[in-house]
Amino acid sequence: GEDVVDDILNVVLRKALELKTGLTPKRESPPNLTPQQIQAYEGLYCITRFGILDVKVENNNLISNFKGLTVNFIPLGDDWFQLDGKILGLIKIDALDRIKMGIKNIDGKKIVFIKLKDFIYFPMGEEIFPEEISDIWRNRIGKYKLIPESPDFPKTGDMTLKMNNGFLFFEEMGLTLAPKNDNEVIILGFGRGARETITFA
Repeated sequence: GEDVVDDILNVVLRKALELKTGLTPKRESPPNLTPQQIQAYEGLYCITRFGILDVKVENNNLISNFKGLTVNFIPLGDDWFQLDGKILGLIKIDALDRIKMGIKNIDGKKIVFIKLKDFIYFPMGEEIFPEEISDIWRNRIGKYKLIPESPDFPKTGDMTLKMNNGFLFFEEMGLTLAPKNDNEVIILGFGRGARETITFA
């Protein structure tokens, strides 16, 4: 694709410049964050349509295990991270090399941003905090169908309501839910369908 061609051209031009001038461009080193700075990014984040990202500090590194994928967050500065992912901690996922994730404090709330290119980024999720789930909702864990079918969620077939990191969660659709009352839940996160209400009849 065009991105691959651009990358190759950039490498060729950079190497040609190095050969001609004898100068190698200075590469910026990743910023060194203090343990307190790293810990500030810890939390549970609702990533709409994907699920819950549990970001933790291990050995002074920021990591998350997400659906069998171990993700390391490499600091880039200004609250941005390069994602480095491996399946089962062994097989590297090269596609993540093109994705940068930001965890930024907006009006006192931590918001997750995804950056695909240096000038294109958008909100993808938010920090969430578990609340007590009543017995009424715990007793509803099981299989459901969405009636009527919504254009926001066109999936047909059964959906499984379960618990995930202390939250109600529709597994097949990656929806994290917060009870609004005894019969309604709100879809957490950003994007299409977020903040909508689902009623259990």
